[in-house]
Amino acid sequence: MILSRITRAIREQNWFAVGLEFVIVIAGVVFGFQVTEWNTGRQDRREEAAVLSAMLEDTSHSIEVAASVAVLIGDQLAALERLTLVSDQPPEQDLPDGFQIDLHTGVFVFSLYNPQMLTFDDLRQSGRLALIRSRDIRRRLQEIDAIHAGIAETRADIVSVYYEFSDPYLIEHFDLRQTTFLPSAHSGNPGLEWLSPDENLRDLRAVARQREFQNILLYRGFIITGYRGQIERVIDHYAGLETALRERLATLGERA
Repeated sequence: MILSRITRAIREQNWFAVGLEFVIVIAGVVFGFQVTEWNTGRQDRREEAAVLSAMLEDTSHSIEVAASVAVLIGDQLAALERLTLVSDQPPEQDLPDGFQIDLHTGVFVFSLYNPQMLTFDDLRQSGRLALIRSRDIRRRLQEIDAIHAGIAETRADIVSVYYEFSDPYLIEHFDLRQTTFLPSAHSGNPGLEWLSPDENLRDLRAVARQREFQNILLYRGFIITGYRGQIERVIDHYAGLETALRERLATLGERA
């Protein structure tokens, strides 16, 4: 219809009408592009908001899990400290009440933390990290990913120390029937209900004062202290990411 009007205006040499029709055509094309770009931008914002909302849930959950593990590690370090004090006492001195519980908590328990950021991992594996247009959030995610890698390395070192170094010594010298294999309401360990804890026991007073045992306590305390520091550090980074995610969602017009 516009084309027919332009043709008629040219035949009539109505150059004003020709120019006006061309302006209308160009304006329509520009407006169409703007509408398309606006719709695309709105869709991008919706996708980003959905991703950030899922990431916010991941982050909040990660804070809870990491904080609970940090508390367990604190209990373990406290038990190791008490065991170390016992190991400094004379060999003939009786073991204090709670020694077996501290032995279980400080030496046999391993507070495992396996950090996960499922939404971030999915975006990275699918090559869709560009959906997150905030450079600050992407930077924070990269920093957290690096800390996760360090935690994984330390966790592997701890497992190696447990299974290859200290566990063989403990199995040889201590009575596991009084600690590890008994039911425990505190740890949730179902244990072996048919096992009697008081039969065929050895005197552990001298063993608890051996230098090898104290070295196990000190080495575990050292490596677990570093492990807790990594977890506390990642909790701080999670908290910063959580704040950044909420601010970005507010910018996008989404409630967090």
